[in-house]
Amino acid sequence: MVWIKALGHRSVEKIIKVFCGWDTITDLVEPQEENVKLLILSLFKTGGRCSEILTLYREQIDVTETRVRVIDMPVLKRHLSKTTYRTVPIRIDEALTKLWVDLMPNKGKFFDYKYDKAYKFIRNLDSVEGKKGPWWPHRFRAERARQLVKDYSFDALLLKQFFNMA
Repeated sequence: MVWIKALGHRSVEKIIKVFCGWDTITDLVEPQEENVKLLILSLFKTGGRCSEILTLYREQIDVTETRVRVIDMPVLKRHLSKTTYRTVPIRIDEALTKLWVDLMPNKGKFFDYKYDKAYKFIRNLDSVEGKKGPWWPHRFRAERARQLVKDYSFDALLLKQFFNMA
């Protein structure tokens, strides 16, 4: 896992203590073009791997007055012999959720590009001055885990359930 290696093989308890903060996420999103905003927020809000996010369709998103649900998002890991799926609940009143919903296409696939282009978009965030870089797609998964612990007191079991970790 890239984000664990990048953080020096720390334990989950050490990794999740420091969320970069809503201000940092907002500052990363604001100056970007809409397709990059959608990419960043999709990575962060779902905690999905980049390969999982790039498969999303609008038809998998259920929005109500209180929450957004991503339904049947594939869990794409190298060691899994068959694809499994997870449903991701997200509070509508959480920061940046309404912007994320507004950026979503009305129908069809979210993204029309592959991993290498998404990776380039995210790596270019390093040029955003003072934004606690470096940035790579999987880091948003780690930041989401940190945010869930900070804001909602998720423990290791809840994190494993949210992220569908073995």
